[in-house]
Amino acid sequence: MLPPPALAAIVTCALALAAHFDLVNLARLAFKLRPRFGLPKAFVFACILRASYMRPFKESSKALNEASVTTRDAYAFEGNGAGPQKGLIFLPGGLVHPAAYAPLLQSIATQAGVTCVCVKHPFRHPILTPPDRVHRVMRRFPHVTTWAIGGHSLGAGSFGAARVVQVLGGGAAPEPPVISGLIMLAGTITGQQVDLRGRRLPCLAVLASDDTIVPPEGRAEDGSRVQDGIEGKCPKGTQCVVIEGGNHAGFGHYGPQRFPFPDGERRISLEEQQAQVVQHTTAFMRGLATAGPG
Repeated sequence: MLPPPALAAIVTCALALAAHFDLVNLARLAFKLRPRFGLPKAFVFACILRASYMRPFKESSKALNEASVTTRDAYAFEGNGAGPQKGLIFLPGGLVHPAAYAPLLQSIATQAGVTCVCVKHPFRHPILTPPDRVHRVMRRFPHVTTWAIGGHSLGAGSFGAARVVQVLGGGAAPEPPVISGLIMLAGTITGQQVDLRGRRLPCLAVLASDDTIVPPEGRAEDGSRVQDGIEGKCPKGTQCVVIEGGNHAGFGHYGPQRFPFPDGERRISLEEQQAQVVQHTTAFMRGLATAGPG
């Protein structure tokens, strides 16, 4: 029998390791993936995902420090517009540190005059962020009367923003606030679970020409054509733009991206790609019709 101090030290170390590697959410993700892979392979795959976490650039920390709201599950940059406010709630890409999107969201908030809120995924995976959790975060900003939801990569498509629209968008939420627009950055709709063709909802899809993860003229990770997910499953009238010379990681401040396979090389600067993303997103947000309170 170990003496109490030794036992306490072992328990403390075990808890510290569990917290560091987020073993609880690793197990949650494995169980989510079980129908596709079977449980043993799902656990192995979840461990591979944990080893593939992507860190933000230093500039991200500076922007994050200027956030008006920072909590355990979200951070926000408040807009400076007067009267009824518009807001963008944003879902990060899989495995990417949420801080990597702070510079982009700060610029959108400043230039568009909207409130930008970034949701932090458990285990950095949007599949563990259910739509009702996104809705609860939105309700913390009662001054926002018109919401768009956006996301990057997995956070944009069938596991992220598009899934939230499927469940809550277009007035389907059980109570206000509702989602009035969808923005997909380097994302597309895959699989059979999400289909927004019948939704009357403004939608913007922004892709990058040198993105090899979600290539504009190629196929998504599941083998489906990227354009089929945008043209065939997004709302009618979806605007799709391609940033020439941009890549997948250039929608955030992180990289290079090596998982699930190497990203393409940017042929423009990160600043130029981000400026174009901000320009298109700002124009979209300004074009959203403002809803009344409640």
